[in-house]
Amino acid sequence: MRNHWRPVLRLVCLLLVTSICYYMQFVYAASFLTEKMHISTAKSMDINTLAIFTMLVVTLPAGWLADRWGRKPMLAFVAIGSMIFAWPLWWLIHHQSFVYILIGQCGFDVLYGVGFAVIMPTMVEMFPASVRCSGTAIGFNLCLGLFGGTTPLVVTYLVSRTSNDFVPAYVLMVAGALSLMALNRLPEGRGKPLPN
Repeated sequence: MRNHWRPVLRLVCLLLVTSICYYMQFVYAASFLTEKMHISTAKSMDINTLAIFTMLVVTLPAGWLADRWGRKPMLAFVAIGSMIFAWPLWWLIHHQSFVYILIGQCGFDVLYGVGFAVIMPTMVEMFPASVRCSGTAIGFNLCLGLFGGTTPLVVTYLVSRTSNDFVPAYVLMVAGALSLMALNRLPEGRGKPLPN
């Protein structure tokens, strides 16, 4: 942490979108749909399952594109996409229509799937071999523990305080902005040997 805190902090910021998006969609949105939108638990779980399938379908092509175009353009797509599309996708989830909700969830999971596919090789490329395992583990777990895992709690609190059901979209938009700033000085790792 003394010598490599910058890449750890950068990794935490790069992971914000995928971490928050995952817990927002698969934990918070599932309960939001049943409690606020009065969608049955069965339908909510069906939507979750189809959204996870979307993420799985997106992951392989996204990894392939990251190997062709680079990590940074793909991560920029995720960060900018979350800033642009978080509100409209969350708006779709506010409908009673199964199709609208599914489109909204799947839209979020396209962003999540691309981010998930690209962040894994990016993490490995960020640290020298001597601290690669520790650096990636600390950055990854800090982000998931502090930001991803607490997303449902924080969003629920903020929605209750503000009476604004669109807080999850705003949180994801802020995460996208922070990820984009962290991406600014990230060296492109595609086609380069791993740091020693």
